[in-house]
Amino acid sequence: NLNLNDYIYNIDGKTTTFLNPKVNANEILNNINDENKFNFDTKINLLSAGFKSFGGYSTIGINVRSNIHTMLPKSLFSFAKEGISNKEYFISKFDIHVDAYSELVFGHLRDLSEKLRIGANLKVLFGLANIDAIFNKAKLDLGYDQWSVVTNAEINASVKGLEYETEISENSGNQYVNDFNVEGFGINGFGLGLDLGAEY
Repeated sequence: NLNLNDYIYNIDGKTTTFLNPKVNANEILNNINDENKFNFDTKINLLSAGFKSFGGYSTIGINVRSNIHTMLPKSLFSFAKEGISNKEYFISKFDIHVDAYSELVFGHLRDLSEKLRIGANLKVLFGLANIDAIFNKAKLDLGYDQWSVVTNAEINASVKGLEYETEISENSGNQYVNDFNVEGFGINGFGLGLDLGAEY
């Protein structure tokens, strides 16, 4: 439910984002909902080939796919646009879901008659990553020389080789994650898919 013209603007004949200082902050924030859904799905074909076989036409392909679904609160846009002009921000209901996988696709299409055509795709799926992040709330205190952030968040991630490091805060004594990295690259699970279709 985010409209393109809510965050892409034309200023002096040039295309720019809502972060441009010439774009009025009140105008932007009045057009943005309290909860903003943004979905981004991609499919990249790395290799594909087709040939006649078995009385029809067969295909084979390798694709990489990703699905990103987010819920972006209005306060996040306010923070990005207004920055330290406000000293405090309260951000809640900030969710991110990511699926990434590759697929090896075997397809076959054939005519059963002059009017009836059937087809099927068998997909072997290779999981790459799955991430669910829910930021229930975050309080940001901004200063010119120091920022303080207190969060209540939950992150569930299934990524091959993902490791994180923790430290104990000197101020609160609480343990927190201060760094993470992904070592290497690997398959993170397998699956199968089947598409069936007919045209008359």
